[in-house]
Order: sequence, then C-alpha cells, then structure tokens
Amino acid sequence: MFARSRPGPLGITAVLVDTDEPGFQAEPLQMIGLRGARISSIVMDRVPIPEDRFLGRHLPPTRRGVWAFVQTFNLLRPGVAAIAVGIAAAALDYVTAHRPTLSPADQERLEDLNRRVEAARRLVHHAAAAVDARGTDGHLASAAKLRAARLAEDTTLAACAFFGAGARLDHPLLDKLARDARAMEFLEGTANMQKLNLFQGLLGGKVERAH
Repeated sequence: MFARSRPGPLGITAVLVDTDEPGFQAEPLQMIGLRGARISSIVMDRVPIPEDRFLGRHLPPTRRGVWAFVQTFNLLRPGVAAIAVGIAAAALDYVTAHRPTLSPADQERLEDLNRRVEAARRLVHHAAAAVDARGTDGHLASAAKLRAARLAEDTTLAACAFFGAGARLDHPLLDKLARDARAMEFLEGTANMQKLNLFQGLLGGKVERAH
C-alpha cells in the first residue's frame, strides 16, 4: 500500500500490509470486464503496520515516496500493455478459427489488424527492456500502453464485426474480450496521462522520436 504520512511529495510511504490483520477488509467489486482479476474495494480501520514493513526505510526520503511510486508504475506499465496486446491477439485468433473463409476485403482487414498487433508487441518488448535497464525510464512504456490499449478496443470491436449483428450474444468469448479491452484504458493511467508522460519524455530528450 502507498500511504500519506505527512504533506508534500516526500510524505508518501510504501508499506506491506498483512491482509490477515484485524481491521483489513476487501470485497470484490461487481465488474463488467476483467472479472477474473477480482478487483476489490479495500477498507482498512486501524490496521497495525510494524516498523519492519515500511519499505525503503533504510533509504533517504528522496529515494522513497513519490520516487518509488513512479518507478513502480513504470515497471507495471509494460505488463498492462502486454495484457492489451494479448486481448487483441486472442480476438483475432478467434476470428481465424471461426471464420476460415473470408472475402478478400475482410481478409485484408484481418491482416492489417494482425500487423498492428505485431507492431504493438514489438513496442511492448522495447518498452520493457527500457524499464529493465533503468527504472525511471517509463516514457516508452507510456507509448506502448497508449497504443496497446487503443489497439485492444479497436481489435475486439472489429472482431465482432466479422460475425455481424448479434456477435456479442452469439460469441460469448468475443463479448468477454471486448469488455476486458475497455478496462485497459483505465489500468495504470488513462490515455491522457500516458500522452503527458510521453510528451514530457520527447521534450526532455528522454525518448527518441523514431520509437
């Protein structure tokens, strides 16, 4: 958990919370998408936190708090982008398996979507490598998350269109993928947040325009 212990950017502390401690409660939310993730509403009331569960307590305040918070999300961002790419790829695999015969126009559309998925996958690999090399370098990861989240929505909706009206009723897996894809916009920051982070990297020379 990240908790604020005092005002200012240095007042955020990361702690490990034992869910068996009294005062901790978690209730799964009724989700439209990502039901398997068991995203929950968490309530903590006077949950004891021993001193040894304060993360980074051996480091100066400038190396904890917001600094650690940003690095944590930098590490998470390529993973979220990878999930989005996986959703898009699964939707196209479903089309290939259940629509083996396509018109030339539909076949071209499917191939174009597959090319977009492959391009996004490569971008995710580059972003993950950048974060592995340097935890503070999350700008390329923002580009990957931004592109992959948009791709997941575009691809799942396009996959439904291959089956015509009522596709989401007749093909429950496609409906699930379309619902899950929408969640990618909100996990680890919305598109606008990723754009701001990416543009800051471009202006600061921290990410090459070629990417």
